[in-house]
Parts: sequence; C-alpha cells; structure tokens
Amino acid sequence: MGLRFRPEYLNIARLRDSIDAPVIALTATATPLVAEDIMDKLRFKAPNLVRTSFERANLTYSCVETFDKRGKLLERCLKDDGCGIIYVRSRKLTEELSAFLAANGVSVSFYHAGLAARTRAQRQQEWISGRIRIMVCTNAFGMGIDKPDVRFVLHYGLPESLESYFQEAGRAGRDGKPSEAVVYWNGDDCARLRVQTTLSFPSLGYIEDIYHKLLAHLGVAYETGMGRSLKFDIEEFCSALHLNRAQAWYAVKYLARCGHWTLSENTEVPTRVQVIVERNDLYDIELPYEEMRSVLEVLMRRYENLFSYPVCIDEEYVSGRCGIGVGELRKQLYLLSVQHVIRYVPCAVSDVLFLCSNRLYPKDVNLQPQLWEKLRDTATARTEAMTSYVNNSSECRSVQLVGYFGQKDARPCGKCDVCTGSESCRKEEIDRLRRLMDEDGIQSVRL
Repeated sequence: MGLRFRPEYLNIARLRDSIDAPVIALTATATPLVAEDIMDKLRFKAPNLVRTSFERANLTYSCVETFDKRGKLLERCLKDDGCGIIYVRSRKLTEELSAFLAANGVSVSFYHAGLAARTRAQRQQEWISGRIRIMVCTNAFGMGIDKPDVRFVLHYGLPESLESYFQEAGRAGRDGKPSEAVVYWNGDDCARLRVQTTLSFPSLGYIEDIYHKLLAHLGVAYETGMGRSLKFDIEEFCSALHLNRAQAWYAVKYLARCGHWTLSENTEVPTRVQVIVERNDLYDIELPYEEMRSVLEVLMRRYENLFSYPVCIDEEYVSGRCGIGVGELRKQLYLLSVQHVIRYVPCAVSDVLFLCSNRLYPKDVNLQPQLWEKLRDTATARTEAMTSYVNNSSECRSVQLVGYFGQKDARPCGKCDVCTGSESCRKEEIDRLRRLMDEDGIQSVRL
C-alpha cells in the first residue's frame, strides 16, 4: 500500500483509532510483498492473508515478438468478429492505431483521459452495446468495465508492470468462454520501458527545483497558497521554462506523493466569470445585444462575489434562465469579455493542483529520500519482471504470471505460445518450406 497507492490511502489506518470495527482489504493483484505492506499500513494485529487462485482456465496468454506490430494487430482483429480491447502507452497512439484499423475495415474507436467526459461516456457505451467492436485505449479505459464477452485483449508494446498486465488482460473472457490475451513486442519496447523507468525518478535536487519553478510560474508567493486549486498545463509550463516534459511531469507526481499538493489529472474545469467593471458603472454601459444584458442579469442574481474574483458558473442553468442554448451563452460571454465587461475563462479539461500547504522556502521542502529510493527500486524490479516475462520462452505464460503473485502450485496451461511453441514453430517451418518447394518446382526434400 505504501508502495502502490495514493498518499491519501495511507490515512485509512487512522480510522481504526476512532472506529472499533473489523477491517478487510481487498485487491486483485497483490504480490506477497505488497500484501505484507498492506497489512502493515492498515495496522493488522497479526498477518491474516486469504488468497484465491490467480489462474484463468479459459484465458490463453501469448507473447508475439515482432517488428511488424501493426500488421500482426490488424491480422488478429480481422481473425474473428469478437469484441476486443487494445491497450497502448500513449494518447497519440490510440488515435493513430484507431485510424489505421478503421482504414482497413475494422469497427473501432479510441479512448483516453484527454477526451471530454461526455465523449468518453458515449464511446464506452457504444463499445459495451456492441456498436463499436474494438476499443484502442490507454489504461484510462477499464476501471468499472465488466463486459462479459470480451474475446481478446491485445497489448501494443509492453505494459508498465505485470500487475497492470494481469488486470488489463483479465478483462477478457469474464463469461467463462475461451479468450486470448496477447502482447505484441520487440527489443525496442524493452529498452523503452527501462528508459521510462529511469526518467520516472529524476534526482531529488531536480524535484525540488520543479517545486519552486512551478509555484513561481503559477504566481504563488512564499508562505502563501495553502488550500488553493490551480489549473496548470504541463506542456505550457515546460515550454516556457525549456524543461524536459517527462522528467518535469514525474517530479510533479512525486511531489504529490510527498503530500505537498494533490494532483488531479484531466479534470473538467467549469467556466468561470468575473465582472471587471464597478457595479455602479455597469448600467451606464451600452451593450450591442440585448442577450448580453440578459446574461449579465442572470449571473448577478445567481452568483455572489461575481465582482471579487472569477466564479464558477453552471452553463446549463444560466443558458436555461436566459432562454438560449449553451453555445449561444458562450458566444455572449465572449462578446462581454471583448467589451471589457467581464473576465471570461471558458470551461476546459485540465490538470489541477490543490496545494496542501503554503509555498516553502528553498531547502525546506521535505522530499523523503528513503521513500524515493524505495519507489525507484520497486519500479525497477517491476520493469525487469515485465521484460523477463516476455523474454522467457521456456516456461508456461500462466505459470509465470501466477508465480509472480505468489502461487507456486500452478500447472502448465497447454495453450499458450510457450506450451504450444515447439510444435507450432515446427509446423510453420514445414509449411514455409513446402511453399518454397511449390514455387521452385521441387518434388521432394527431407524435412
């Protein structure tokens, strides 16, 4: 728990100081080390671990090493008409792969956390109902998904860990019918994952530097800021200060882990409005459209402090009271801002920081070096476990997976690429030689 979960979760144990009740902790993918950590952080009086089998008899795991991942992916998607999920590591790739598959006749869409909530909900519903057969997505897709008839889960490249892979692959075949989980990978993916792990842990000096640069960039002075919610754009921040985006982002996330702020990713920030003219002068301003005055009147009747700072507004409520659509409301708000009557901040999807304390002075930022080292070592071990899994062609995939989670009594599944490998490879080679013989007119050859 200390290794895996958000800092806020570590406060759960405090409930035991005020509530005398039995406590049970449930998780689907805890290794023996994580299980011990959970019991420790939740203050179990004595170790009490109940574990069920990790084996999924109807699920076939495979790893396909290839430098033609797109071709193999398309081949699998065209193999049958079943429902499927394709996991990738970036938002951009969800869109690119979706376009590639759609151009080749596949019923497909894409999903990632950068899409508007309404769009995400619509696409999820289309996939669940069967109007979309395959979803190309980041790991933002899956929480709460319990579609029983997913016939395959494909990974384009390596997941970040076996924990992630097991959870994502486990979304296939929940109806108990035969299903597949396939990883398409090559050596570049292994190298990329190792580099990503290294970038995930910039030096503590760099992390503190990001702390001060980001708060200064957001206009937070020393000894101020506690309780403020700040919208920020990591791309804009890094561009303005010429920073490496990946390292800066991981520094921001580690500072959240240390409790300096809470990071909410891809939060829908509502429209905000502030009247920037004096109240007494407002009625002397000539506005070109009657709708503009109507919008102002509704805003002033509904919202307090409109003259003091930008106030979040409910666009549906305001547009309804004005008798116009949301699109027209946004137009009128824009026109009011052009007239320098209001400050208008349109709604957007953004990352938001909630500051848990005032801005600290240099050298006063507690970065918990022991936690940093522990997290780095754990991440490195997970990366090596993931790369070892795909490279291990001598042990059943299912046996490898359940063994990682502490189950040592599993038997070979007899279905994965390792279990069937020698026989299928032999057959493929024979078929290839026979095709060559036919092309060259050779009548016989020793196979």
